[in-house]
Amino acid sequence: MSHRSRPHRAEPVLSALVAAVTFLAWAAGVSFAVPAAAHDAVSTYLFVPNRDSADVAVIDTRTDTLVARVPVGRVPHQVVVSTRTDRLVASNTADNTITIVDLHALRPVATLALDTEPEHMELSPDGTLLAVGNIGAGTVSLVALPEGRERARVSGLIEPHNLTFSRDGTRLFVANLGGDHVSVIDVAAGRVVEEIRWPRRPRWRLPRRQAMPNIRASST
Repeated sequence: MSHRSRPHRAEPVLSALVAAVTFLAWAAGVSFAVPAAAHDAVSTYLFVPNRDSADVAVIDTRTDTLVARVPVGRVPHQVVVSTRTDRLVASNTADNTITIVDLHALRPVATLALDTEPEHMELSPDGTLLAVGNIGAGTVSLVALPEGRERARVSGLIEPHNLTFSRDGTRLFVANLGGDHVSVIDVAAGRVVEEIRWPRRPRWRLPRRQAMPNIRASST
């Protein structure tokens, strides 16, 4: 089955759960300290990307009420939350962009053009660097959230799907949906430095960063 034809039945729900669970982990102090203001503002919010309406619904879980609908790009695939930078990011697959949202104002502050079909995203352990898999282009974008810019674009991947950082943030592991390997990216250099063969095509999830080694791979 090709990428364009594969079903997306559970992905909106999974994306919402990922955003909520990821935020709650940060609010608990995992990986880095969370600013008190950001914690107070959004610690009870659930963020749900709506593909058909091209927005992100913000739900207050204390009252189960809709707080806001934030406009983003077409077919938002996933959202991630960085309380370190007070930003929410939505990957807009049909527009080849990401939308950066101010967490406090709940409004877009920037739209960045990336590569073809940005889908899955992952934040670095310190919450300042965003990795975006451009599945249609075979590239990964590294976005510096404090500056709101694409810092690097890494090529040589095959339908990059899920991503996870090493514990120290120096390596990014990328599952290639169209291949039989996991690519290891040197984050500082912005390039692939190793390929780890997988018994079958890696797809849904890589181990979380707590289980990933701090690999020091030699250049290829």
